[in-house]
Amino acid sequence: MTEPSRVEPEFARVPAVRLLRRRFLAGLGLAGALAGAPLAAGCGQPPVLTPRPEPRQPATAGPPPARPTPTITPRPTTPTPAPTTAPAPTRPTAMAPAAPTPTIGAKPTLGPAQVSGEVPPLARIAQGVRYGSVPDLKYRGDVTFWAQAYTPLNATPARPRPPRYLNRLIAEYRQLHPGIEIRLVPPAEATASPGWLNGQVAAKTAPDIFWGHHSVLNLDLPRGAAVDLRPWLDKPNPYVTAGQTGSQRWRDLFLPWVLETIAAPGGAIYEVNADAVATALFYNKEAFARVGRREAPATFREFLELLSALKTAGYRPALLGVGSADYRWSWWAREAATVLFGRRFDELRVEGPRYSLSVLSQLVGYRRGILHPREPAYAEIWRIYQDWSRFWGDDVAANVDFYREFAQGKAAIMWNGTWVVPQLLGDPAVRFEWGSFAIPVITRETSPLSPELKGPPLGAAGGPAAGFQYWVSSDKANRTMTSEKLEACVDWLRFLTLPWCVEPLCNDLGFFVPTIRGTRPLTELVDAVAGLERQVPVISPFHEPDPEASAGYQRLVQGYVAGQASLDEFRQQLTQHLDATADRLVRANGWDLSRYGVK
Repeated sequence: MTEPSRVEPEFARVPAVRLLRRRFLAGLGLAGALAGAPLAAGCGQPPVLTPRPEPRQPATAGPPPARPTPTITPRPTTPTPAPTTAPAPTRPTAMAPAAPTPTIGAKPTLGPAQVSGEVPPLARIAQGVRYGSVPDLKYRGDVTFWAQAYTPLNATPARPRPPRYLNRLIAEYRQLHPGIEIRLVPPAEATASPGWLNGQVAAKTAPDIFWGHHSVLNLDLPRGAAVDLRPWLDKPNPYVTAGQTGSQRWRDLFLPWVLETIAAPGGAIYEVNADAVATALFYNKEAFARVGRREAPATFREFLELLSALKTAGYRPALLGVGSADYRWSWWAREAATVLFGRRFDELRVEGPRYSLSVLSQLVGYRRGILHPREPAYAEIWRIYQDWSRFWGDDVAANVDFYREFAQGKAAIMWNGTWVVPQLLGDPAVRFEWGSFAIPVITRETSPLSPELKGPPLGAAGGPAAGFQYWVSSDKANRTMTSEKLEACVDWLRFLTLPWCVEPLCNDLGFFVPTIRGTRPLTELVDAVAGLERQVPVISPFHEPDPEASAGYQRLVQGYVAGQASLDEFRQQLTQHLDATADRLVRANGWDLSRYGVK
């Protein structure tokens, strides 16, 4: 088989992204990334793109669930702060059936040839759905939209089956609003670099709606360049039928912790966010069956026992390492710290979000001696990691092609991200059934210091930092923006975030997991999804507050796992490194730690 080309997605190219560590999918091991870490570090290696199979059904059996269709009463759009005349009464409309025509139409609304015009069939979940009402928008004209990862593209040798479902949603929206054209910005005209967007803002040529990483743009985008969406989020989504989630407030379609994660300092919400990137342990079901295992291990002790059995059976049990290009050590630091310090989150948090520790909170926790290598629970993070490394193989310091060994059936377990799912599904080399599960919870059987938190396994790698992060430009960033056009932009996003739009859109791409209430992930991921709405504070142990600190910490981890230092020596090395890191950050940020009782 020809080795597929590696294509780095734009979401993995954001420089030094300040991610907020969040817990999202307990089963998938999903939470936001620590402030200061690169997005690539939070999400891991870029996906290897191979042919995808035909569109897959989401995780459900039989016909789609019945969608309530109560008597539809036209409802006028609730006024928003935008200075625009109130719209005319709305009209009830049903979603049109799938059109057999393979293109959107004669009018060229999709930009240059690299953007595909193919329109896939309407997803089953959307068939027969009726809207509460459809706003009678005054705006007529184009709405430019940079959709980033969801942009429908023409096939290439590296990506023979790119996503297409956004074209279907554009076609559906056009039927509801014939005077509005959603014009996609081709990838060649947009990049994930904040510098590119800031240049567009300065020239007042920003797209009407654009992708942007919340942890970057909330801090780096010029003030006033984007529209605060809270006034609309607090009003009904008119497309939702009465009595259903979202019919009273649009924000009810979003998980509350996702809205908090993406909120800017001061509380403004500049983006709609409907998907998440996650990590999971992907496993070879045939290998598990050979050692008499049919279910994923529930605890870390069971996990290590399973790895031992797989090693005896001739498999490389787990694909991990500490090579220079590997980021899984960082995932592990958050996974283990979230368990071992789980009951001390409120003590550690001195400011910032409710479900993750800011860099300042981590630094204060270090200076207080809590998130400190001399603390026994901190040492347990790396003692357990070293114990796990017995099953990784002899090349732990090398940059191994983990995917290839797993695909060829040589390795039983691979820790990877949701972005690998399309590759696994479309790779002819994968001739075995596979599944996924979370890092099993650390109990007192593994560490006497575990507080044995209740609930599903905890996760700490990834988060709502994926492809569905859409902002609306203001008239300060976009000279074509008017109050009427603003209403049209917001309306498109209200339509786009409906559950029966988000689910097939997200699952067609296959990289990420939908987070809108009422959506389901791909069948291949459903076993790993647990506790989606359970909010668990994620603890990052001051291991990567910025790229410089992360690189130094990683080098020490590499030496420890390779046997070049004992645990006590490693703790001393970490202390020296973190002392220097803390001093540097205090100087750079001008922090006065005396207010927290530390120096």
